[in-house]
Amino acid sequence: MVLACSMEKKYHNLKTKNLVLFFSYRVGLELWEKRGMLAREIKIYKELGKYFNKIYFLTYDRNDFKFAEELQKYNIEILYKKSRLPNILYSIFCILYYGRELKRCDYLKTNQISGSWSAVLAKWFYRKKLIVRMGFPLSLNAKKEGWIKYIFAKLAERLALCNANRVVVATEYDWNYFKKYIDKIRIVPNFVDTNLFKPVPELKNETNDKIILFIGRLSAEKNLSGLILALSGIKGVKLQLIGSGSLQRDLQNLAKEKNVKVEFLGNIIHSELPNFINKADIFVLCSFYEGNPKVLLEAMSCGTVVLSADVRGINNIIRHRVNGFLTGTSAQELQLGISEAFKNQQLWSQCGLAARGLILEKYSFTKIFEKELQNYL
Repeated sequence: MVLACSMEKKYHNLKTKNLVLFFSYRVGLELWEKRGMLAREIKIYKELGKYFNKIYFLTYDRNDFKFAEELQKYNIEILYKKSRLPNILYSIFCILYYGRELKRCDYLKTNQISGSWSAVLAKWFYRKKLIVRMGFPLSLNAKKEGWIKYIFAKLAERLALCNANRVVVATEYDWNYFKKYIDKIRIVPNFVDTNLFKPVPELKNETNDKIILFIGRLSAEKNLSGLILALSGIKGVKLQLIGSGSLQRDLQNLAKEKNVKVEFLGNIIHSELPNFINKADIFVLCSFYEGNPKVLLEAMSCGTVVLSADVRGINNIIRHRVNGFLTGTSAQELQLGISEAFKNQQLWSQCGLAARGLILEKYSFTKIFEKELQNYL
């Protein structure tokens, strides 16, 4: 209570300020809800609503009005898509459609680089402060998807960063990647609700198979085909996949072909994820690249053993055999890594405690929220 009062006094000037959050291109509250991530994504803005006069969400879903009544309690107003314009045109003309609200605002903020051009245009039109937030370098990931996407990503990044009053990244790696903007860059990692994501010892795996859990998009960069191939050589395991994506049918066919037990659980409400994480024997994230993966942080917060690919976005969090296990991304390396983890179960408790300790120290909601507030000083 004392801390809350102290923070409100420190940031009392925000009570007269308005903030507009520009959602990523083609993204809205309805999509977040469909993917089971709505509660997590808006948590920090519900708290910010106590400090700001008004927060606006500028989104791309036409049905986002259905969230208006609930979010109004937190001083959040939804500027949803009322037009039938194609999204690319809407991303340009939305700043005119909602010109009245944008004129009233003091801060513009992007959720990612994708769609950030809308916020840049709003800055040019209405002369407001622009905070560019990104969870990962779009251009770095786009390199693997072809030169056209890479060039577009580089242009979008340059446009946003050159016009930003402040840049917010999630990791030190991203900070170094954008070091030419070092005079206005700040690191604010993703947060974990440590009261929700916590160890629950009574939630145990009661099946005969060891449960390996993955949470995320079923897409190429997550390397799930490699994971299934790896498990084809390990007996007595079952893979649970939480999430949805374009590769689901291909992964189902591969699992059937390789005789691997896989449960496709679809999208799960965020508040229910701790139940699955606590029941899992190992949480696996074997992506080819990551930003600052929220699901990894949440699994660590539950004290569950995590095994992750030794790639950027992960190896700055996981220390091998200290708070988790690191492995390569090939099917053979994943198989060896999973086998090693199962052979070293005496380390599981130690790794789980260390993982939980790291999250409490660096990624708790309270710590990250104050870093977020500092962006508006």
